[in-house]
Parts: sequence; structure tokens; C-alpha cells
Amino acid sequence: MNVTLAAVEVGKSRIHNAGLGLFVLSDVQKGDYIAEFGGPLVDHETALEMLQRGQDTHLCSLYPLESALNGRVTADFPLWWYVHKAVVASFINDPYGTTNRSNVRIVNVDVETGHHNPAGFYTMRRVFVRATKDLAAGSEVLLNYGTNYHNRHFLERE
Repeated sequence: MNVTLAAVEVGKSRIHNAGLGLFVLSDVQKGDYIAEFGGPLVDHETALEMLQRGQDTHLCSLYPLESALNGRVTADFPLWWYVHKAVVASFINDPYGTTNRSNVRIVNVDVETGHHNPAGFYTMRRVFVRATKDLAAGSEVLLNYGTNYHNRHFLERE
């Protein structure tokens, strides 16, 4: 399966204290693929340790696999790396506490790698976000991260 992504840019989020956010550069239709998650692969145990330390803000599970992608910007994986690789979905913010609503959903896609094995082509699990409604150029891409995330990162601050 080939996936065509929307034109996007990383910029200052319109959500108070959110830092960077992801924005579409042209109109996007409901169902269009917008961005891909990327970053170093971490195993299930490491992901759980990160969750316990509150460092899970940029983790994306590779469900049903026992691993996750860590989309956090670090010295080893700086912002330019994510932009260069076009894997910028980890910059999507949760609209919790605002009047905004989520406008994308996460989808796991098994993509053929082009390498053949006796059973067929090898596939690789990739994680994308798709628009759940039409978005106008300049719109910030927003994703509801769910109740567990809200409880860990928003409610304990209130």
C-alpha cells in the first residue's frame, strides 16, 4: 500500500503552553493521510518504564506489537531529523482543556517493504494519522490522546 501524505509544517501551537504543533499547508479532505509517527523503536518494557516516569508524552504504540515509537525530540533525534524523515505526527497536540476538537485518528498500516521472502513480501508496521473531517489550509492538527493520558498529564496538574 502506498500512502500519500498531506503537506504539513511544524510550528508554534495555538494551544496555550503546548510548544510546537503540526499544521496542514493546504486543504485536506476527510480520510486523507496527514502525517506519520516516527522515532526510535522502544520495547514494551522500556515503554512502561517511560510511562511510569511520565516520559510517555510522545510514545505511540505499534499495536498489537509489543513495542512503541518514541517521537520525543532529543539530542540524538533532533527536530530536523523528524522533519527530514517526514515523520512529524508526534508534534500533534491534544486539544484537552480547549474548545477545539480532535480532527484526526491513528491508523496502523502494514506496508510492503519491497523485500521478498518465501511467503511473500515482508511488511512493516507504520503508524499514520488520517483526517476525521475536512481541514482548511493553516489548521492545526489535533488528536484526542484519551482518558488515561489526560489523567496522567492534565488532571494531576489541576
